[in-house]
Order: sequence, then structure tokens, then C-alpha cells
Amino acid sequence: MAKCPKCGEDLIHLRYENRRIERGNFSAKEGYSADDYPQNDSLVFKCTECDENLFFEEKKAFDFLEGGE
Repeated sequence: MAKCPKCGEDLIHLRYENRRIERGNFSAKEGYSADDYPQNDSLVFKCTECDENLFFEEKKAFDFLEGGE
């Protein structure tokens, strides 16, 4: 079973957060004009017990839960 390297708790799943940054233009005449796609996604996988950031890539989070390392 995977253990959090920060708090030592056994983990069967992780919490994730995804923050999306969207860029575009804003004008008094036209309002918002966002780009068609997000410029940046920030994905983080966290311990469900201590909320420590553990991984920033899905594959590493998957390997951690599957391998327990």
C-alpha cells in the first residue's frame, strides 16, 4: 500500500486539483474575448490526509498508487 512520504498515512487514493489559466482580451466595447483554448493547466496530486503536494504528473501519481512507492 502507498504511504505518504510526508505524514506516513496509508493511501488508497490521492486528491487532485486542476487550475486552468485562461488568457484573452477585455474591452469596454466588446467585453471578454478569451482564447479558444487554455494557456496553462496546473495539475497537482495531494495526500488526502495532510494535503501535501506529492505529484504534478498523472503517470507519477498512478505509479505511486500502484507500486506503493
